[in-house]
Amino acid sequence: NISGETAKKFNIGFAEDKWDALSNHLGKDIPVNELESSGLFSHKDNKFYDRFRGRIIFPIRNIKGEFIAMGGRIIDEGEPKYLNSPETAFFNKSNELFGLFEVKEAEKKIASLIVVEGYMDVIGLHQHGIKNSVASSGTAFTQEQLRKILSYTNNIYIVFDGDEAGQKASWRAVENALPLLREDIRMNFIFLKEGDDPDSYIKEKGKEAFIKLADEATSFSDYFLQTVKKQDDLSSIEGRSMVAQFAIPLVNKILNPTLKEAYISELSHI
Repeated sequence: NISGETAKKFNIGFAEDKWDALSNHLGKDIPVNELESSGLFSHKDNKFYDRFRGRIIFPIRNIKGEFIAMGGRIIDEGEPKYLNSPETAFFNKSNELFGLFEVKEAEKKIASLIVVEGYMDVIGLHQHGIKNSVASSGTAFTQEQLRKILSYTNNIYIVFDGDEAGQKASWRAVENALPLLREDIRMNFIFLKEGDDPDSYIKEKGKEAFIKLADEATSFSDYFLQTVKKQDDLSSIEGRSMVAQFAIPLVNKILNPTLKEAYISELSHI
Protein backbone atom coordinates (compact mmCIF):
# COMPACT_ATOMS: atom_id res chain seq x y z
CA ASN A 1 0.00 0.00 0.00
CA ILE A 2 2.85 2.41 -0.76
CA SER A 3 2.33 4.71 -3.74
CA GLY A 4 4.98 5.05 -6.44
CA GLU A 5 5.41 8.70 -5.48
CA THR A 6 6.13 7.82 -1.85
CA ALA A 7 8.44 4.96 -2.87
CA LYS A 8 10.40 7.37 -5.06
CA LYS A 9 10.56 9.98 -2.28
CA PHE A 10 12.22 7.50 0.09
CA ASN A 11 14.17 5.63 -2.62
CA ILE A 12 12.54 2.34 -1.61
CA GLY A 13 13.93 -0.64 -3.50
CA PHE A 14 14.21 -4.40 -3.48
CA ALA A 15 17.03 -6.86 -2.89
CA GLU A 16 16.76 -10.00 -5.00
CA ASP A 17 16.55 -13.30 -3.17
CA LYS A 18 20.05 -14.34 -4.20
CA TRP A 19 23.37 -14.61 -2.39
CA ASP A 20 25.30 -12.74 -5.05
CA ALA A 21 22.90 -10.33 -6.80
CA LEU A 22 24.49 -7.15 -5.46
CA SER A 23 28.08 -8.38 -5.62
CA ASN A 24 27.57 -9.42 -9.26
CA HIS A 25 25.92 -6.07 -10.05
CA LEU A 26 28.86 -4.16 -8.60
CA GLY A 27 31.41 -6.22 -10.50
CA LYS A 28 34.91 -7.33 -9.58
CA ASP A 29 36.69 -3.97 -9.48
CA ILE A 30 35.69 -2.76 -5.99
CA PRO A 31 38.53 -3.18 -3.46
CA VAL A 32 37.99 -5.88 -0.82
CA ASN A 33 38.35 -3.39 2.03
CA GLU A 34 35.50 -1.28 0.60
CA LEU A 35 33.23 -4.31 0.28
CA GLU A 36 34.01 -5.24 3.90
CA SER A 37 33.50 -1.74 5.30
CA SER A 38 30.22 -1.08 3.43
CA GLY A 39 28.13 -3.25 5.74
CA LEU A 40 26.29 -4.67 2.70
CA PHE A 41 28.01 -8.05 2.65
CA SER A 42 28.87 -11.03 4.81
CA HIS A 43 32.40 -12.37 4.40
CA LYS A 44 33.04 -16.09 4.74
CA ASP A 45 35.64 -18.46 3.30
CA ASN A 46 37.14 -15.64 1.20
CA LYS A 47 33.77 -14.98 -0.45
CA PHE A 48 31.35 -12.08 -0.13
CA TYR A 49 27.64 -12.78 0.23
CA ASP A 50 24.83 -10.23 -0.01
CA ARG A 51 23.58 -9.29 3.48
CA PHE A 52 20.14 -8.26 2.16
CA ARG A 53 18.20 -10.90 0.21
CA GLY A 54 14.52 -11.04 -0.69
CA ARG A 55 13.74 -7.83 1.17
CA ILE A 56 12.14 -4.46 0.58
CA ILE A 57 15.03 -2.01 1.06
CA PHE A 58 14.82 1.34 2.86
CA PRO A 59 17.98 3.40 2.30
CA ILE A 60 19.07 5.49 5.29
CA ARG A 61 20.46 8.94 4.56
CA ASN A 62 22.42 11.29 6.76
CA ILE A 63 21.52 14.96 7.13
CA LYS A 64 23.53 15.78 3.98
CA GLY A 65 21.45 13.32 1.95
CA GLU A 66 24.25 10.78 1.59
CA PHE A 67 23.23 7.12 1.68
CA ILE A 68 24.98 5.62 4.70
CA ALA A 69 23.08 2.39 5.49
CA MET A 70 20.18 0.15 4.53
CA GLY A 71 17.21 -1.34 6.31
CA GLY A 72 15.49 -4.39 4.83
CA ARG A 73 12.03 -5.83 5.56
CA ILE A 74 11.28 -9.42 4.66
CA ILE A 75 8.27 -9.96 2.37
CA ASP A 76 7.21 -13.48 3.32
CA GLU A 77 7.39 -15.16 6.70
CA GLY A 78 10.82 -15.32 8.29
CA GLU A 79 13.15 -13.90 10.87
CA PRO A 80 14.38 -11.34 11.42
CA LYS A 81 11.44 -9.31 10.09
CA TYR A 82 13.74 -6.27 9.80
CA LEU A 83 17.45 -6.43 9.07
CA ASN A 84 19.63 -3.33 9.30
CA SER A 85 23.16 -2.48 8.20
CA PRO A 86 25.70 -3.02 10.96
CA GLU A 87 27.43 0.02 12.40
CA THR A 88 30.27 1.19 10.17
CA ALA A 89 32.77 4.06 10.03
CA PHE A 90 30.02 6.23 8.51
CA PHE A 91 26.89 4.80 10.19
CA ASN A 92 26.23 5.04 13.92
CA LYS A 93 22.55 4.25 14.43
CA SER A 94 22.33 6.12 17.75
CA ASN A 95 23.22 9.34 15.88
CA GLU A 96 20.92 8.99 12.89
CA LEU A 97 17.21 9.57 12.32
CA PHE A 98 15.48 7.97 9.34
CA GLY A 99 13.52 10.58 7.39
CA LEU A 100 15.17 13.70 8.83
CA PHE A 101 16.84 14.55 5.51
CA GLU A 102 13.50 14.22 3.70
CA VAL A 103 11.76 16.51 6.22
CA LYS A 104 14.57 19.06 6.01
CA GLU A 105 14.45 18.92 2.22
CA ALA A 106 10.69 19.60 2.17
CA GLU A 107 10.46 22.25 4.91
CA LYS A 108 12.74 25.27 5.16
CA LYS A 109 11.57 25.90 8.72
CA ILE A 110 10.60 22.79 10.67
CA ALA A 111 7.81 23.66 13.10
CA SER A 112 7.77 20.28 14.84
CA LEU A 113 8.99 16.71 14.50
CA ILE A 114 7.20 13.45 15.32
CA VAL A 115 9.53 10.68 16.51
CA VAL A 116 8.37 7.12 15.71
CA GLU A 117 10.09 3.75 15.85
CA GLY A 118 10.23 2.34 12.33
CA TYR A 119 10.69 3.08 8.65
CA MET A 120 7.12 2.11 7.76
CA ASP A 121 5.76 4.46 10.44
CA VAL A 122 7.55 7.39 8.78
CA ILE A 123 6.50 6.28 5.30
CA GLY A 124 2.89 5.54 6.28
CA LEU A 125 2.50 8.92 8.00
CA HIS A 126 4.09 10.68 5.01
CA GLN A 127 1.75 8.98 2.56
CA HIS A 128 -1.26 10.15 4.59
CA GLY A 129 -0.08 13.76 4.72
CA ILE A 130 1.94 13.82 7.98
CA LYS A 131 5.31 14.77 6.51
CA ASN A 132 7.32 15.75 9.58
CA SER A 133 8.10 12.37 11.16
CA VAL A 134 11.45 10.70 11.77
CA ALA A 135 12.35 7.25 13.11
CA SER A 136 14.85 6.17 15.71
CA SER A 137 15.16 2.94 13.67
CA GLY A 138 15.21 0.17 16.21
CA THR A 139 17.22 1.93 18.88
CA ALA A 140 16.12 3.77 22.00
CA PHE A 141 15.62 7.49 21.35
CA THR A 142 19.08 8.73 22.28
CA GLN A 143 20.53 12.02 23.52
CA GLU A 144 22.46 12.33 20.26
CA GLN A 145 19.25 12.05 18.25
CA LEU A 146 17.52 14.58 20.51
CA ARG A 147 20.42 17.03 20.12
CA LYS A 148 20.14 16.67 16.35
CA ILE A 149 16.38 17.34 16.47
CA LEU A 150 16.83 20.37 18.74
CA SER A 151 19.02 22.02 16.11
CA TYR A 152 15.89 22.17 13.91
CA THR A 153 12.90 22.47 16.27
CA ASN A 154 11.96 22.68 19.96
CA ASN A 155 8.56 21.03 19.41
CA ILE A 156 8.75 17.25 19.57
CA TYR A 157 6.15 14.49 19.67
CA ILE A 158 7.13 10.97 20.73
CA VAL A 159 4.79 8.25 19.45
CA PHE A 160 5.86 4.64 19.85
CA ASP A 161 3.89 1.41 19.45
CA GLY A 162 1.09 0.73 21.91
CA ASP A 163 2.66 -2.43 23.32
CA GLU A 164 4.83 -2.95 26.40
CA ALA A 165 8.02 -2.43 24.39
CA GLY A 166 6.64 0.90 23.13
CA GLN A 167 5.84 1.98 26.70
CA LYS A 168 9.38 1.13 27.80
CA ALA A 169 10.81 2.99 24.81
CA SER A 170 8.78 6.09 25.74
CA TRP A 171 10.14 6.04 29.28
CA ARG A 172 13.71 5.57 28.02
CA ALA A 173 13.15 8.66 25.90
CA VAL A 174 12.26 10.55 29.10
CA GLU A 175 15.40 9.36 30.88
CA ASN A 176 17.62 10.27 27.93
CA ALA A 177 16.01 13.70 27.54
CA LEU A 178 16.33 14.85 31.18
CA PRO A 179 19.89 16.26 30.90
CA LEU A 180 18.94 18.27 27.79
CA LEU A 181 15.70 19.83 29.06
CA ARG A 182 15.25 23.59 28.71
CA GLU A 183 12.32 25.90 29.41
CA ASP A 184 11.73 26.43 25.68
CA ILE A 185 11.54 22.72 24.75
CA ARG A 186 8.07 21.26 24.29
CA MET A 187 8.23 17.48 24.26
CA ASN A 188 4.93 15.59 24.18
CA PHE A 189 3.95 11.93 24.19
CA ILE A 190 1.24 10.25 22.11
CA PHE A 191 0.16 6.90 23.55
CA LEU A 192 -1.45 4.44 21.14
CA LYS A 193 -3.61 1.51 22.19
CA GLU A 194 -2.18 -1.99 22.47
CA GLY A 195 -1.67 -3.44 19.00
CA ASP A 196 -1.50 -0.07 17.24
CA ASP A 197 1.51 1.59 15.64
CA PRO A 198 1.55 4.96 13.83
CA ASP A 199 1.38 3.32 10.39
CA SER A 200 -1.61 1.09 11.20
CA TYR A 201 -3.37 3.87 13.12
CA ILE A 202 -3.27 6.44 10.33
CA LYS A 203 -4.26 3.82 7.72
CA GLU A 204 -7.34 2.96 9.75
CA LYS A 205 -8.30 6.35 11.23
CA GLY A 206 -6.82 8.91 8.84
CA LYS A 207 -4.84 12.13 9.07
CA GLU A 208 -7.34 14.19 11.08
CA ALA A 209 -7.58 11.54 13.80
CA PHE A 210 -3.80 11.47 14.08
CA ILE A 211 -3.64 15.27 14.33
CA LYS A 212 -6.25 15.08 17.10
CA LEU A 213 -3.98 12.66 18.96
CA ALA A 214 -1.16 15.18 18.69
CA ASP A 215 -3.40 17.99 19.94
CA GLU A 216 -4.29 15.88 22.99
CA ALA A 217 -0.75 14.61 23.63
CA THR A 218 0.64 14.28 27.16
CA SER A 219 3.31 16.81 28.09
CA PHE A 220 6.75 15.64 29.20
CA SER A 221 6.23 16.93 32.76
CA ASP A 222 2.78 15.32 33.10
CA TYR A 223 4.07 11.97 31.85
CA PHE A 224 7.05 12.19 34.20
CA LEU A 225 4.93 12.99 37.27
CA GLN A 226 2.25 10.41 36.41
CA THR A 227 4.91 7.70 36.10
CA VAL A 228 6.60 8.71 39.35
CA LYS A 229 3.30 8.61 41.26
CA LYS A 230 2.57 5.08 40.04
CA GLN A 231 5.69 3.68 41.71
CA ASP A 232 4.05 3.11 45.10
CA ASP A 233 1.19 3.92 47.44
CA LEU A 234 1.23 7.66 48.13
CA SER A 235 -1.05 7.35 51.16
CA SER A 236 1.74 6.00 53.36
CA ILE A 237 5.10 7.43 54.43
CA GLU A 238 6.78 4.23 53.24
CA GLY A 239 5.16 4.52 49.83
CA ARG A 240 6.08 8.17 49.46
CA SER A 241 9.65 7.31 50.45
CA MET A 242 9.81 4.68 47.70
CA VAL A 243 8.47 7.20 45.19
CA ALA A 244 11.11 9.73 46.29
CA GLN A 245 13.81 7.06 45.98
CA PHE A 246 12.71 6.46 42.38
CA ALA A 247 12.39 10.16 41.49
CA ILE A 248 15.48 11.76 43.04
CA PRO A 249 18.12 10.17 40.73
CA LEU A 250 16.00 11.18 37.73
CA VAL A 251 15.57 14.79 38.84
CA ASN A 252 19.30 14.98 39.50
CA LYS A 253 19.87 14.35 35.79
CA ILE A 254 18.22 17.70 34.97
CA LEU A 255 21.01 20.22 34.36
CA ASN A 256 18.82 23.27 33.82
CA PRO A 257 18.64 24.88 37.31
CA THR A 258 15.25 26.54 36.85
CA LEU A 259 13.57 23.37 35.60
CA LYS A 260 15.27 21.24 38.22
CA GLU A 261 13.90 23.51 40.96
CA ALA A 262 10.41 23.35 39.43
CA TYR A 263 10.45 19.54 39.34
CA ILE A 264 11.68 19.35 42.95
CA SER A 265 8.87 21.70 43.98
CA GLU A 266 6.24 19.59 42.19
CA LEU A 267 7.52 16.36 43.70
CA SER A 268 7.55 17.83 47.21
CA HIS A 269 3.79 18.32 46.97
CA ILE A 270 2.97 14.74 46.00
